[in-house]
Amino acid sequence: MRSATGLERQPAHPQASSASQAHRVAAWSVVCLAALLLPVRAAADDVQFWPTVTVYTPTTADGWRASAELQSRWSDDVSTYDRTVYRVNGGRLFANGLEVFAGYENTQPASRVARGEQRLWEQVEHTLHRGRWSVANRVRLEERFIEDAAGAAMRLRYRFKVQHALGQTRWIASAGEEFWMRLNTVGSGGPRGVDQNRITLTAARALSAHLSVEPGYLYIYANLPPPVRNLRVHVLTMQVTTRF
Repeated sequence: MRSATGLERQPAHPQASSASQAHRVAAWSVVCLAALLLPVRAAADDVQFWPTVTVYTPTTADGWRASAELQSRWSDDVSTYDRTVYRVNGGRLFANGLEVFAGYENTQPASRVARGEQRLWEQVEHTLHRGRWSVANRVRLEERFIEDAAGAAMRLRYRFKVQHALGQTRWIASAGEEFWMRLNTVGSGGPRGVDQNRITLTAARALSAHLSVEPGYLYIYANLPPPVRNLRVHVLTMQVTTRF
């Protein structure tokens, strides 16, 4: 049988294949558990829950695609409904793994500490595929219009993400890190400098050709201006994605 790379592939023995698959799943479980426990050693300032629903349009023959997203956030150890976030975006996927997208985000506060915000963003992402592995690098520029802040707060974000398909299953494990940098100082938008660092661990499963779920964990370290101390947040995430 010929693989996607054009090389001859020998059929694997069923038992050997099952054992190898089990070992991969076990290894990923250990890695994810170890990575999860590292930030837990530091006491969290908050535990939150962020469920998200995303709907993708079909991708056109020349690579154009759009999506719409709805996210809810619970904070204060998942006791307070904090905010609702709406997002829309569109862009183009190229054959060499390059993606160029732009979007709009609207945050509607639901608690006294959350602030309203409208955001525009532009991003470039490149994904490299090697067998069951994929490595993605993404750079995003944001223009944030925050409630009670004069002018646009500019922010730069860089994300590194690794994904691995687990054997012959429908599961895909991923780990990523994202670094956020404020490019200017705009009132309540915070001073210029480091903003946040985020670490993510997820496991996605395709339920059908058009529907997938992706539970995960997000660790946020937020660099806040003095005299406010920096914030550490543990977030449980649940992503539901529909593709037409």
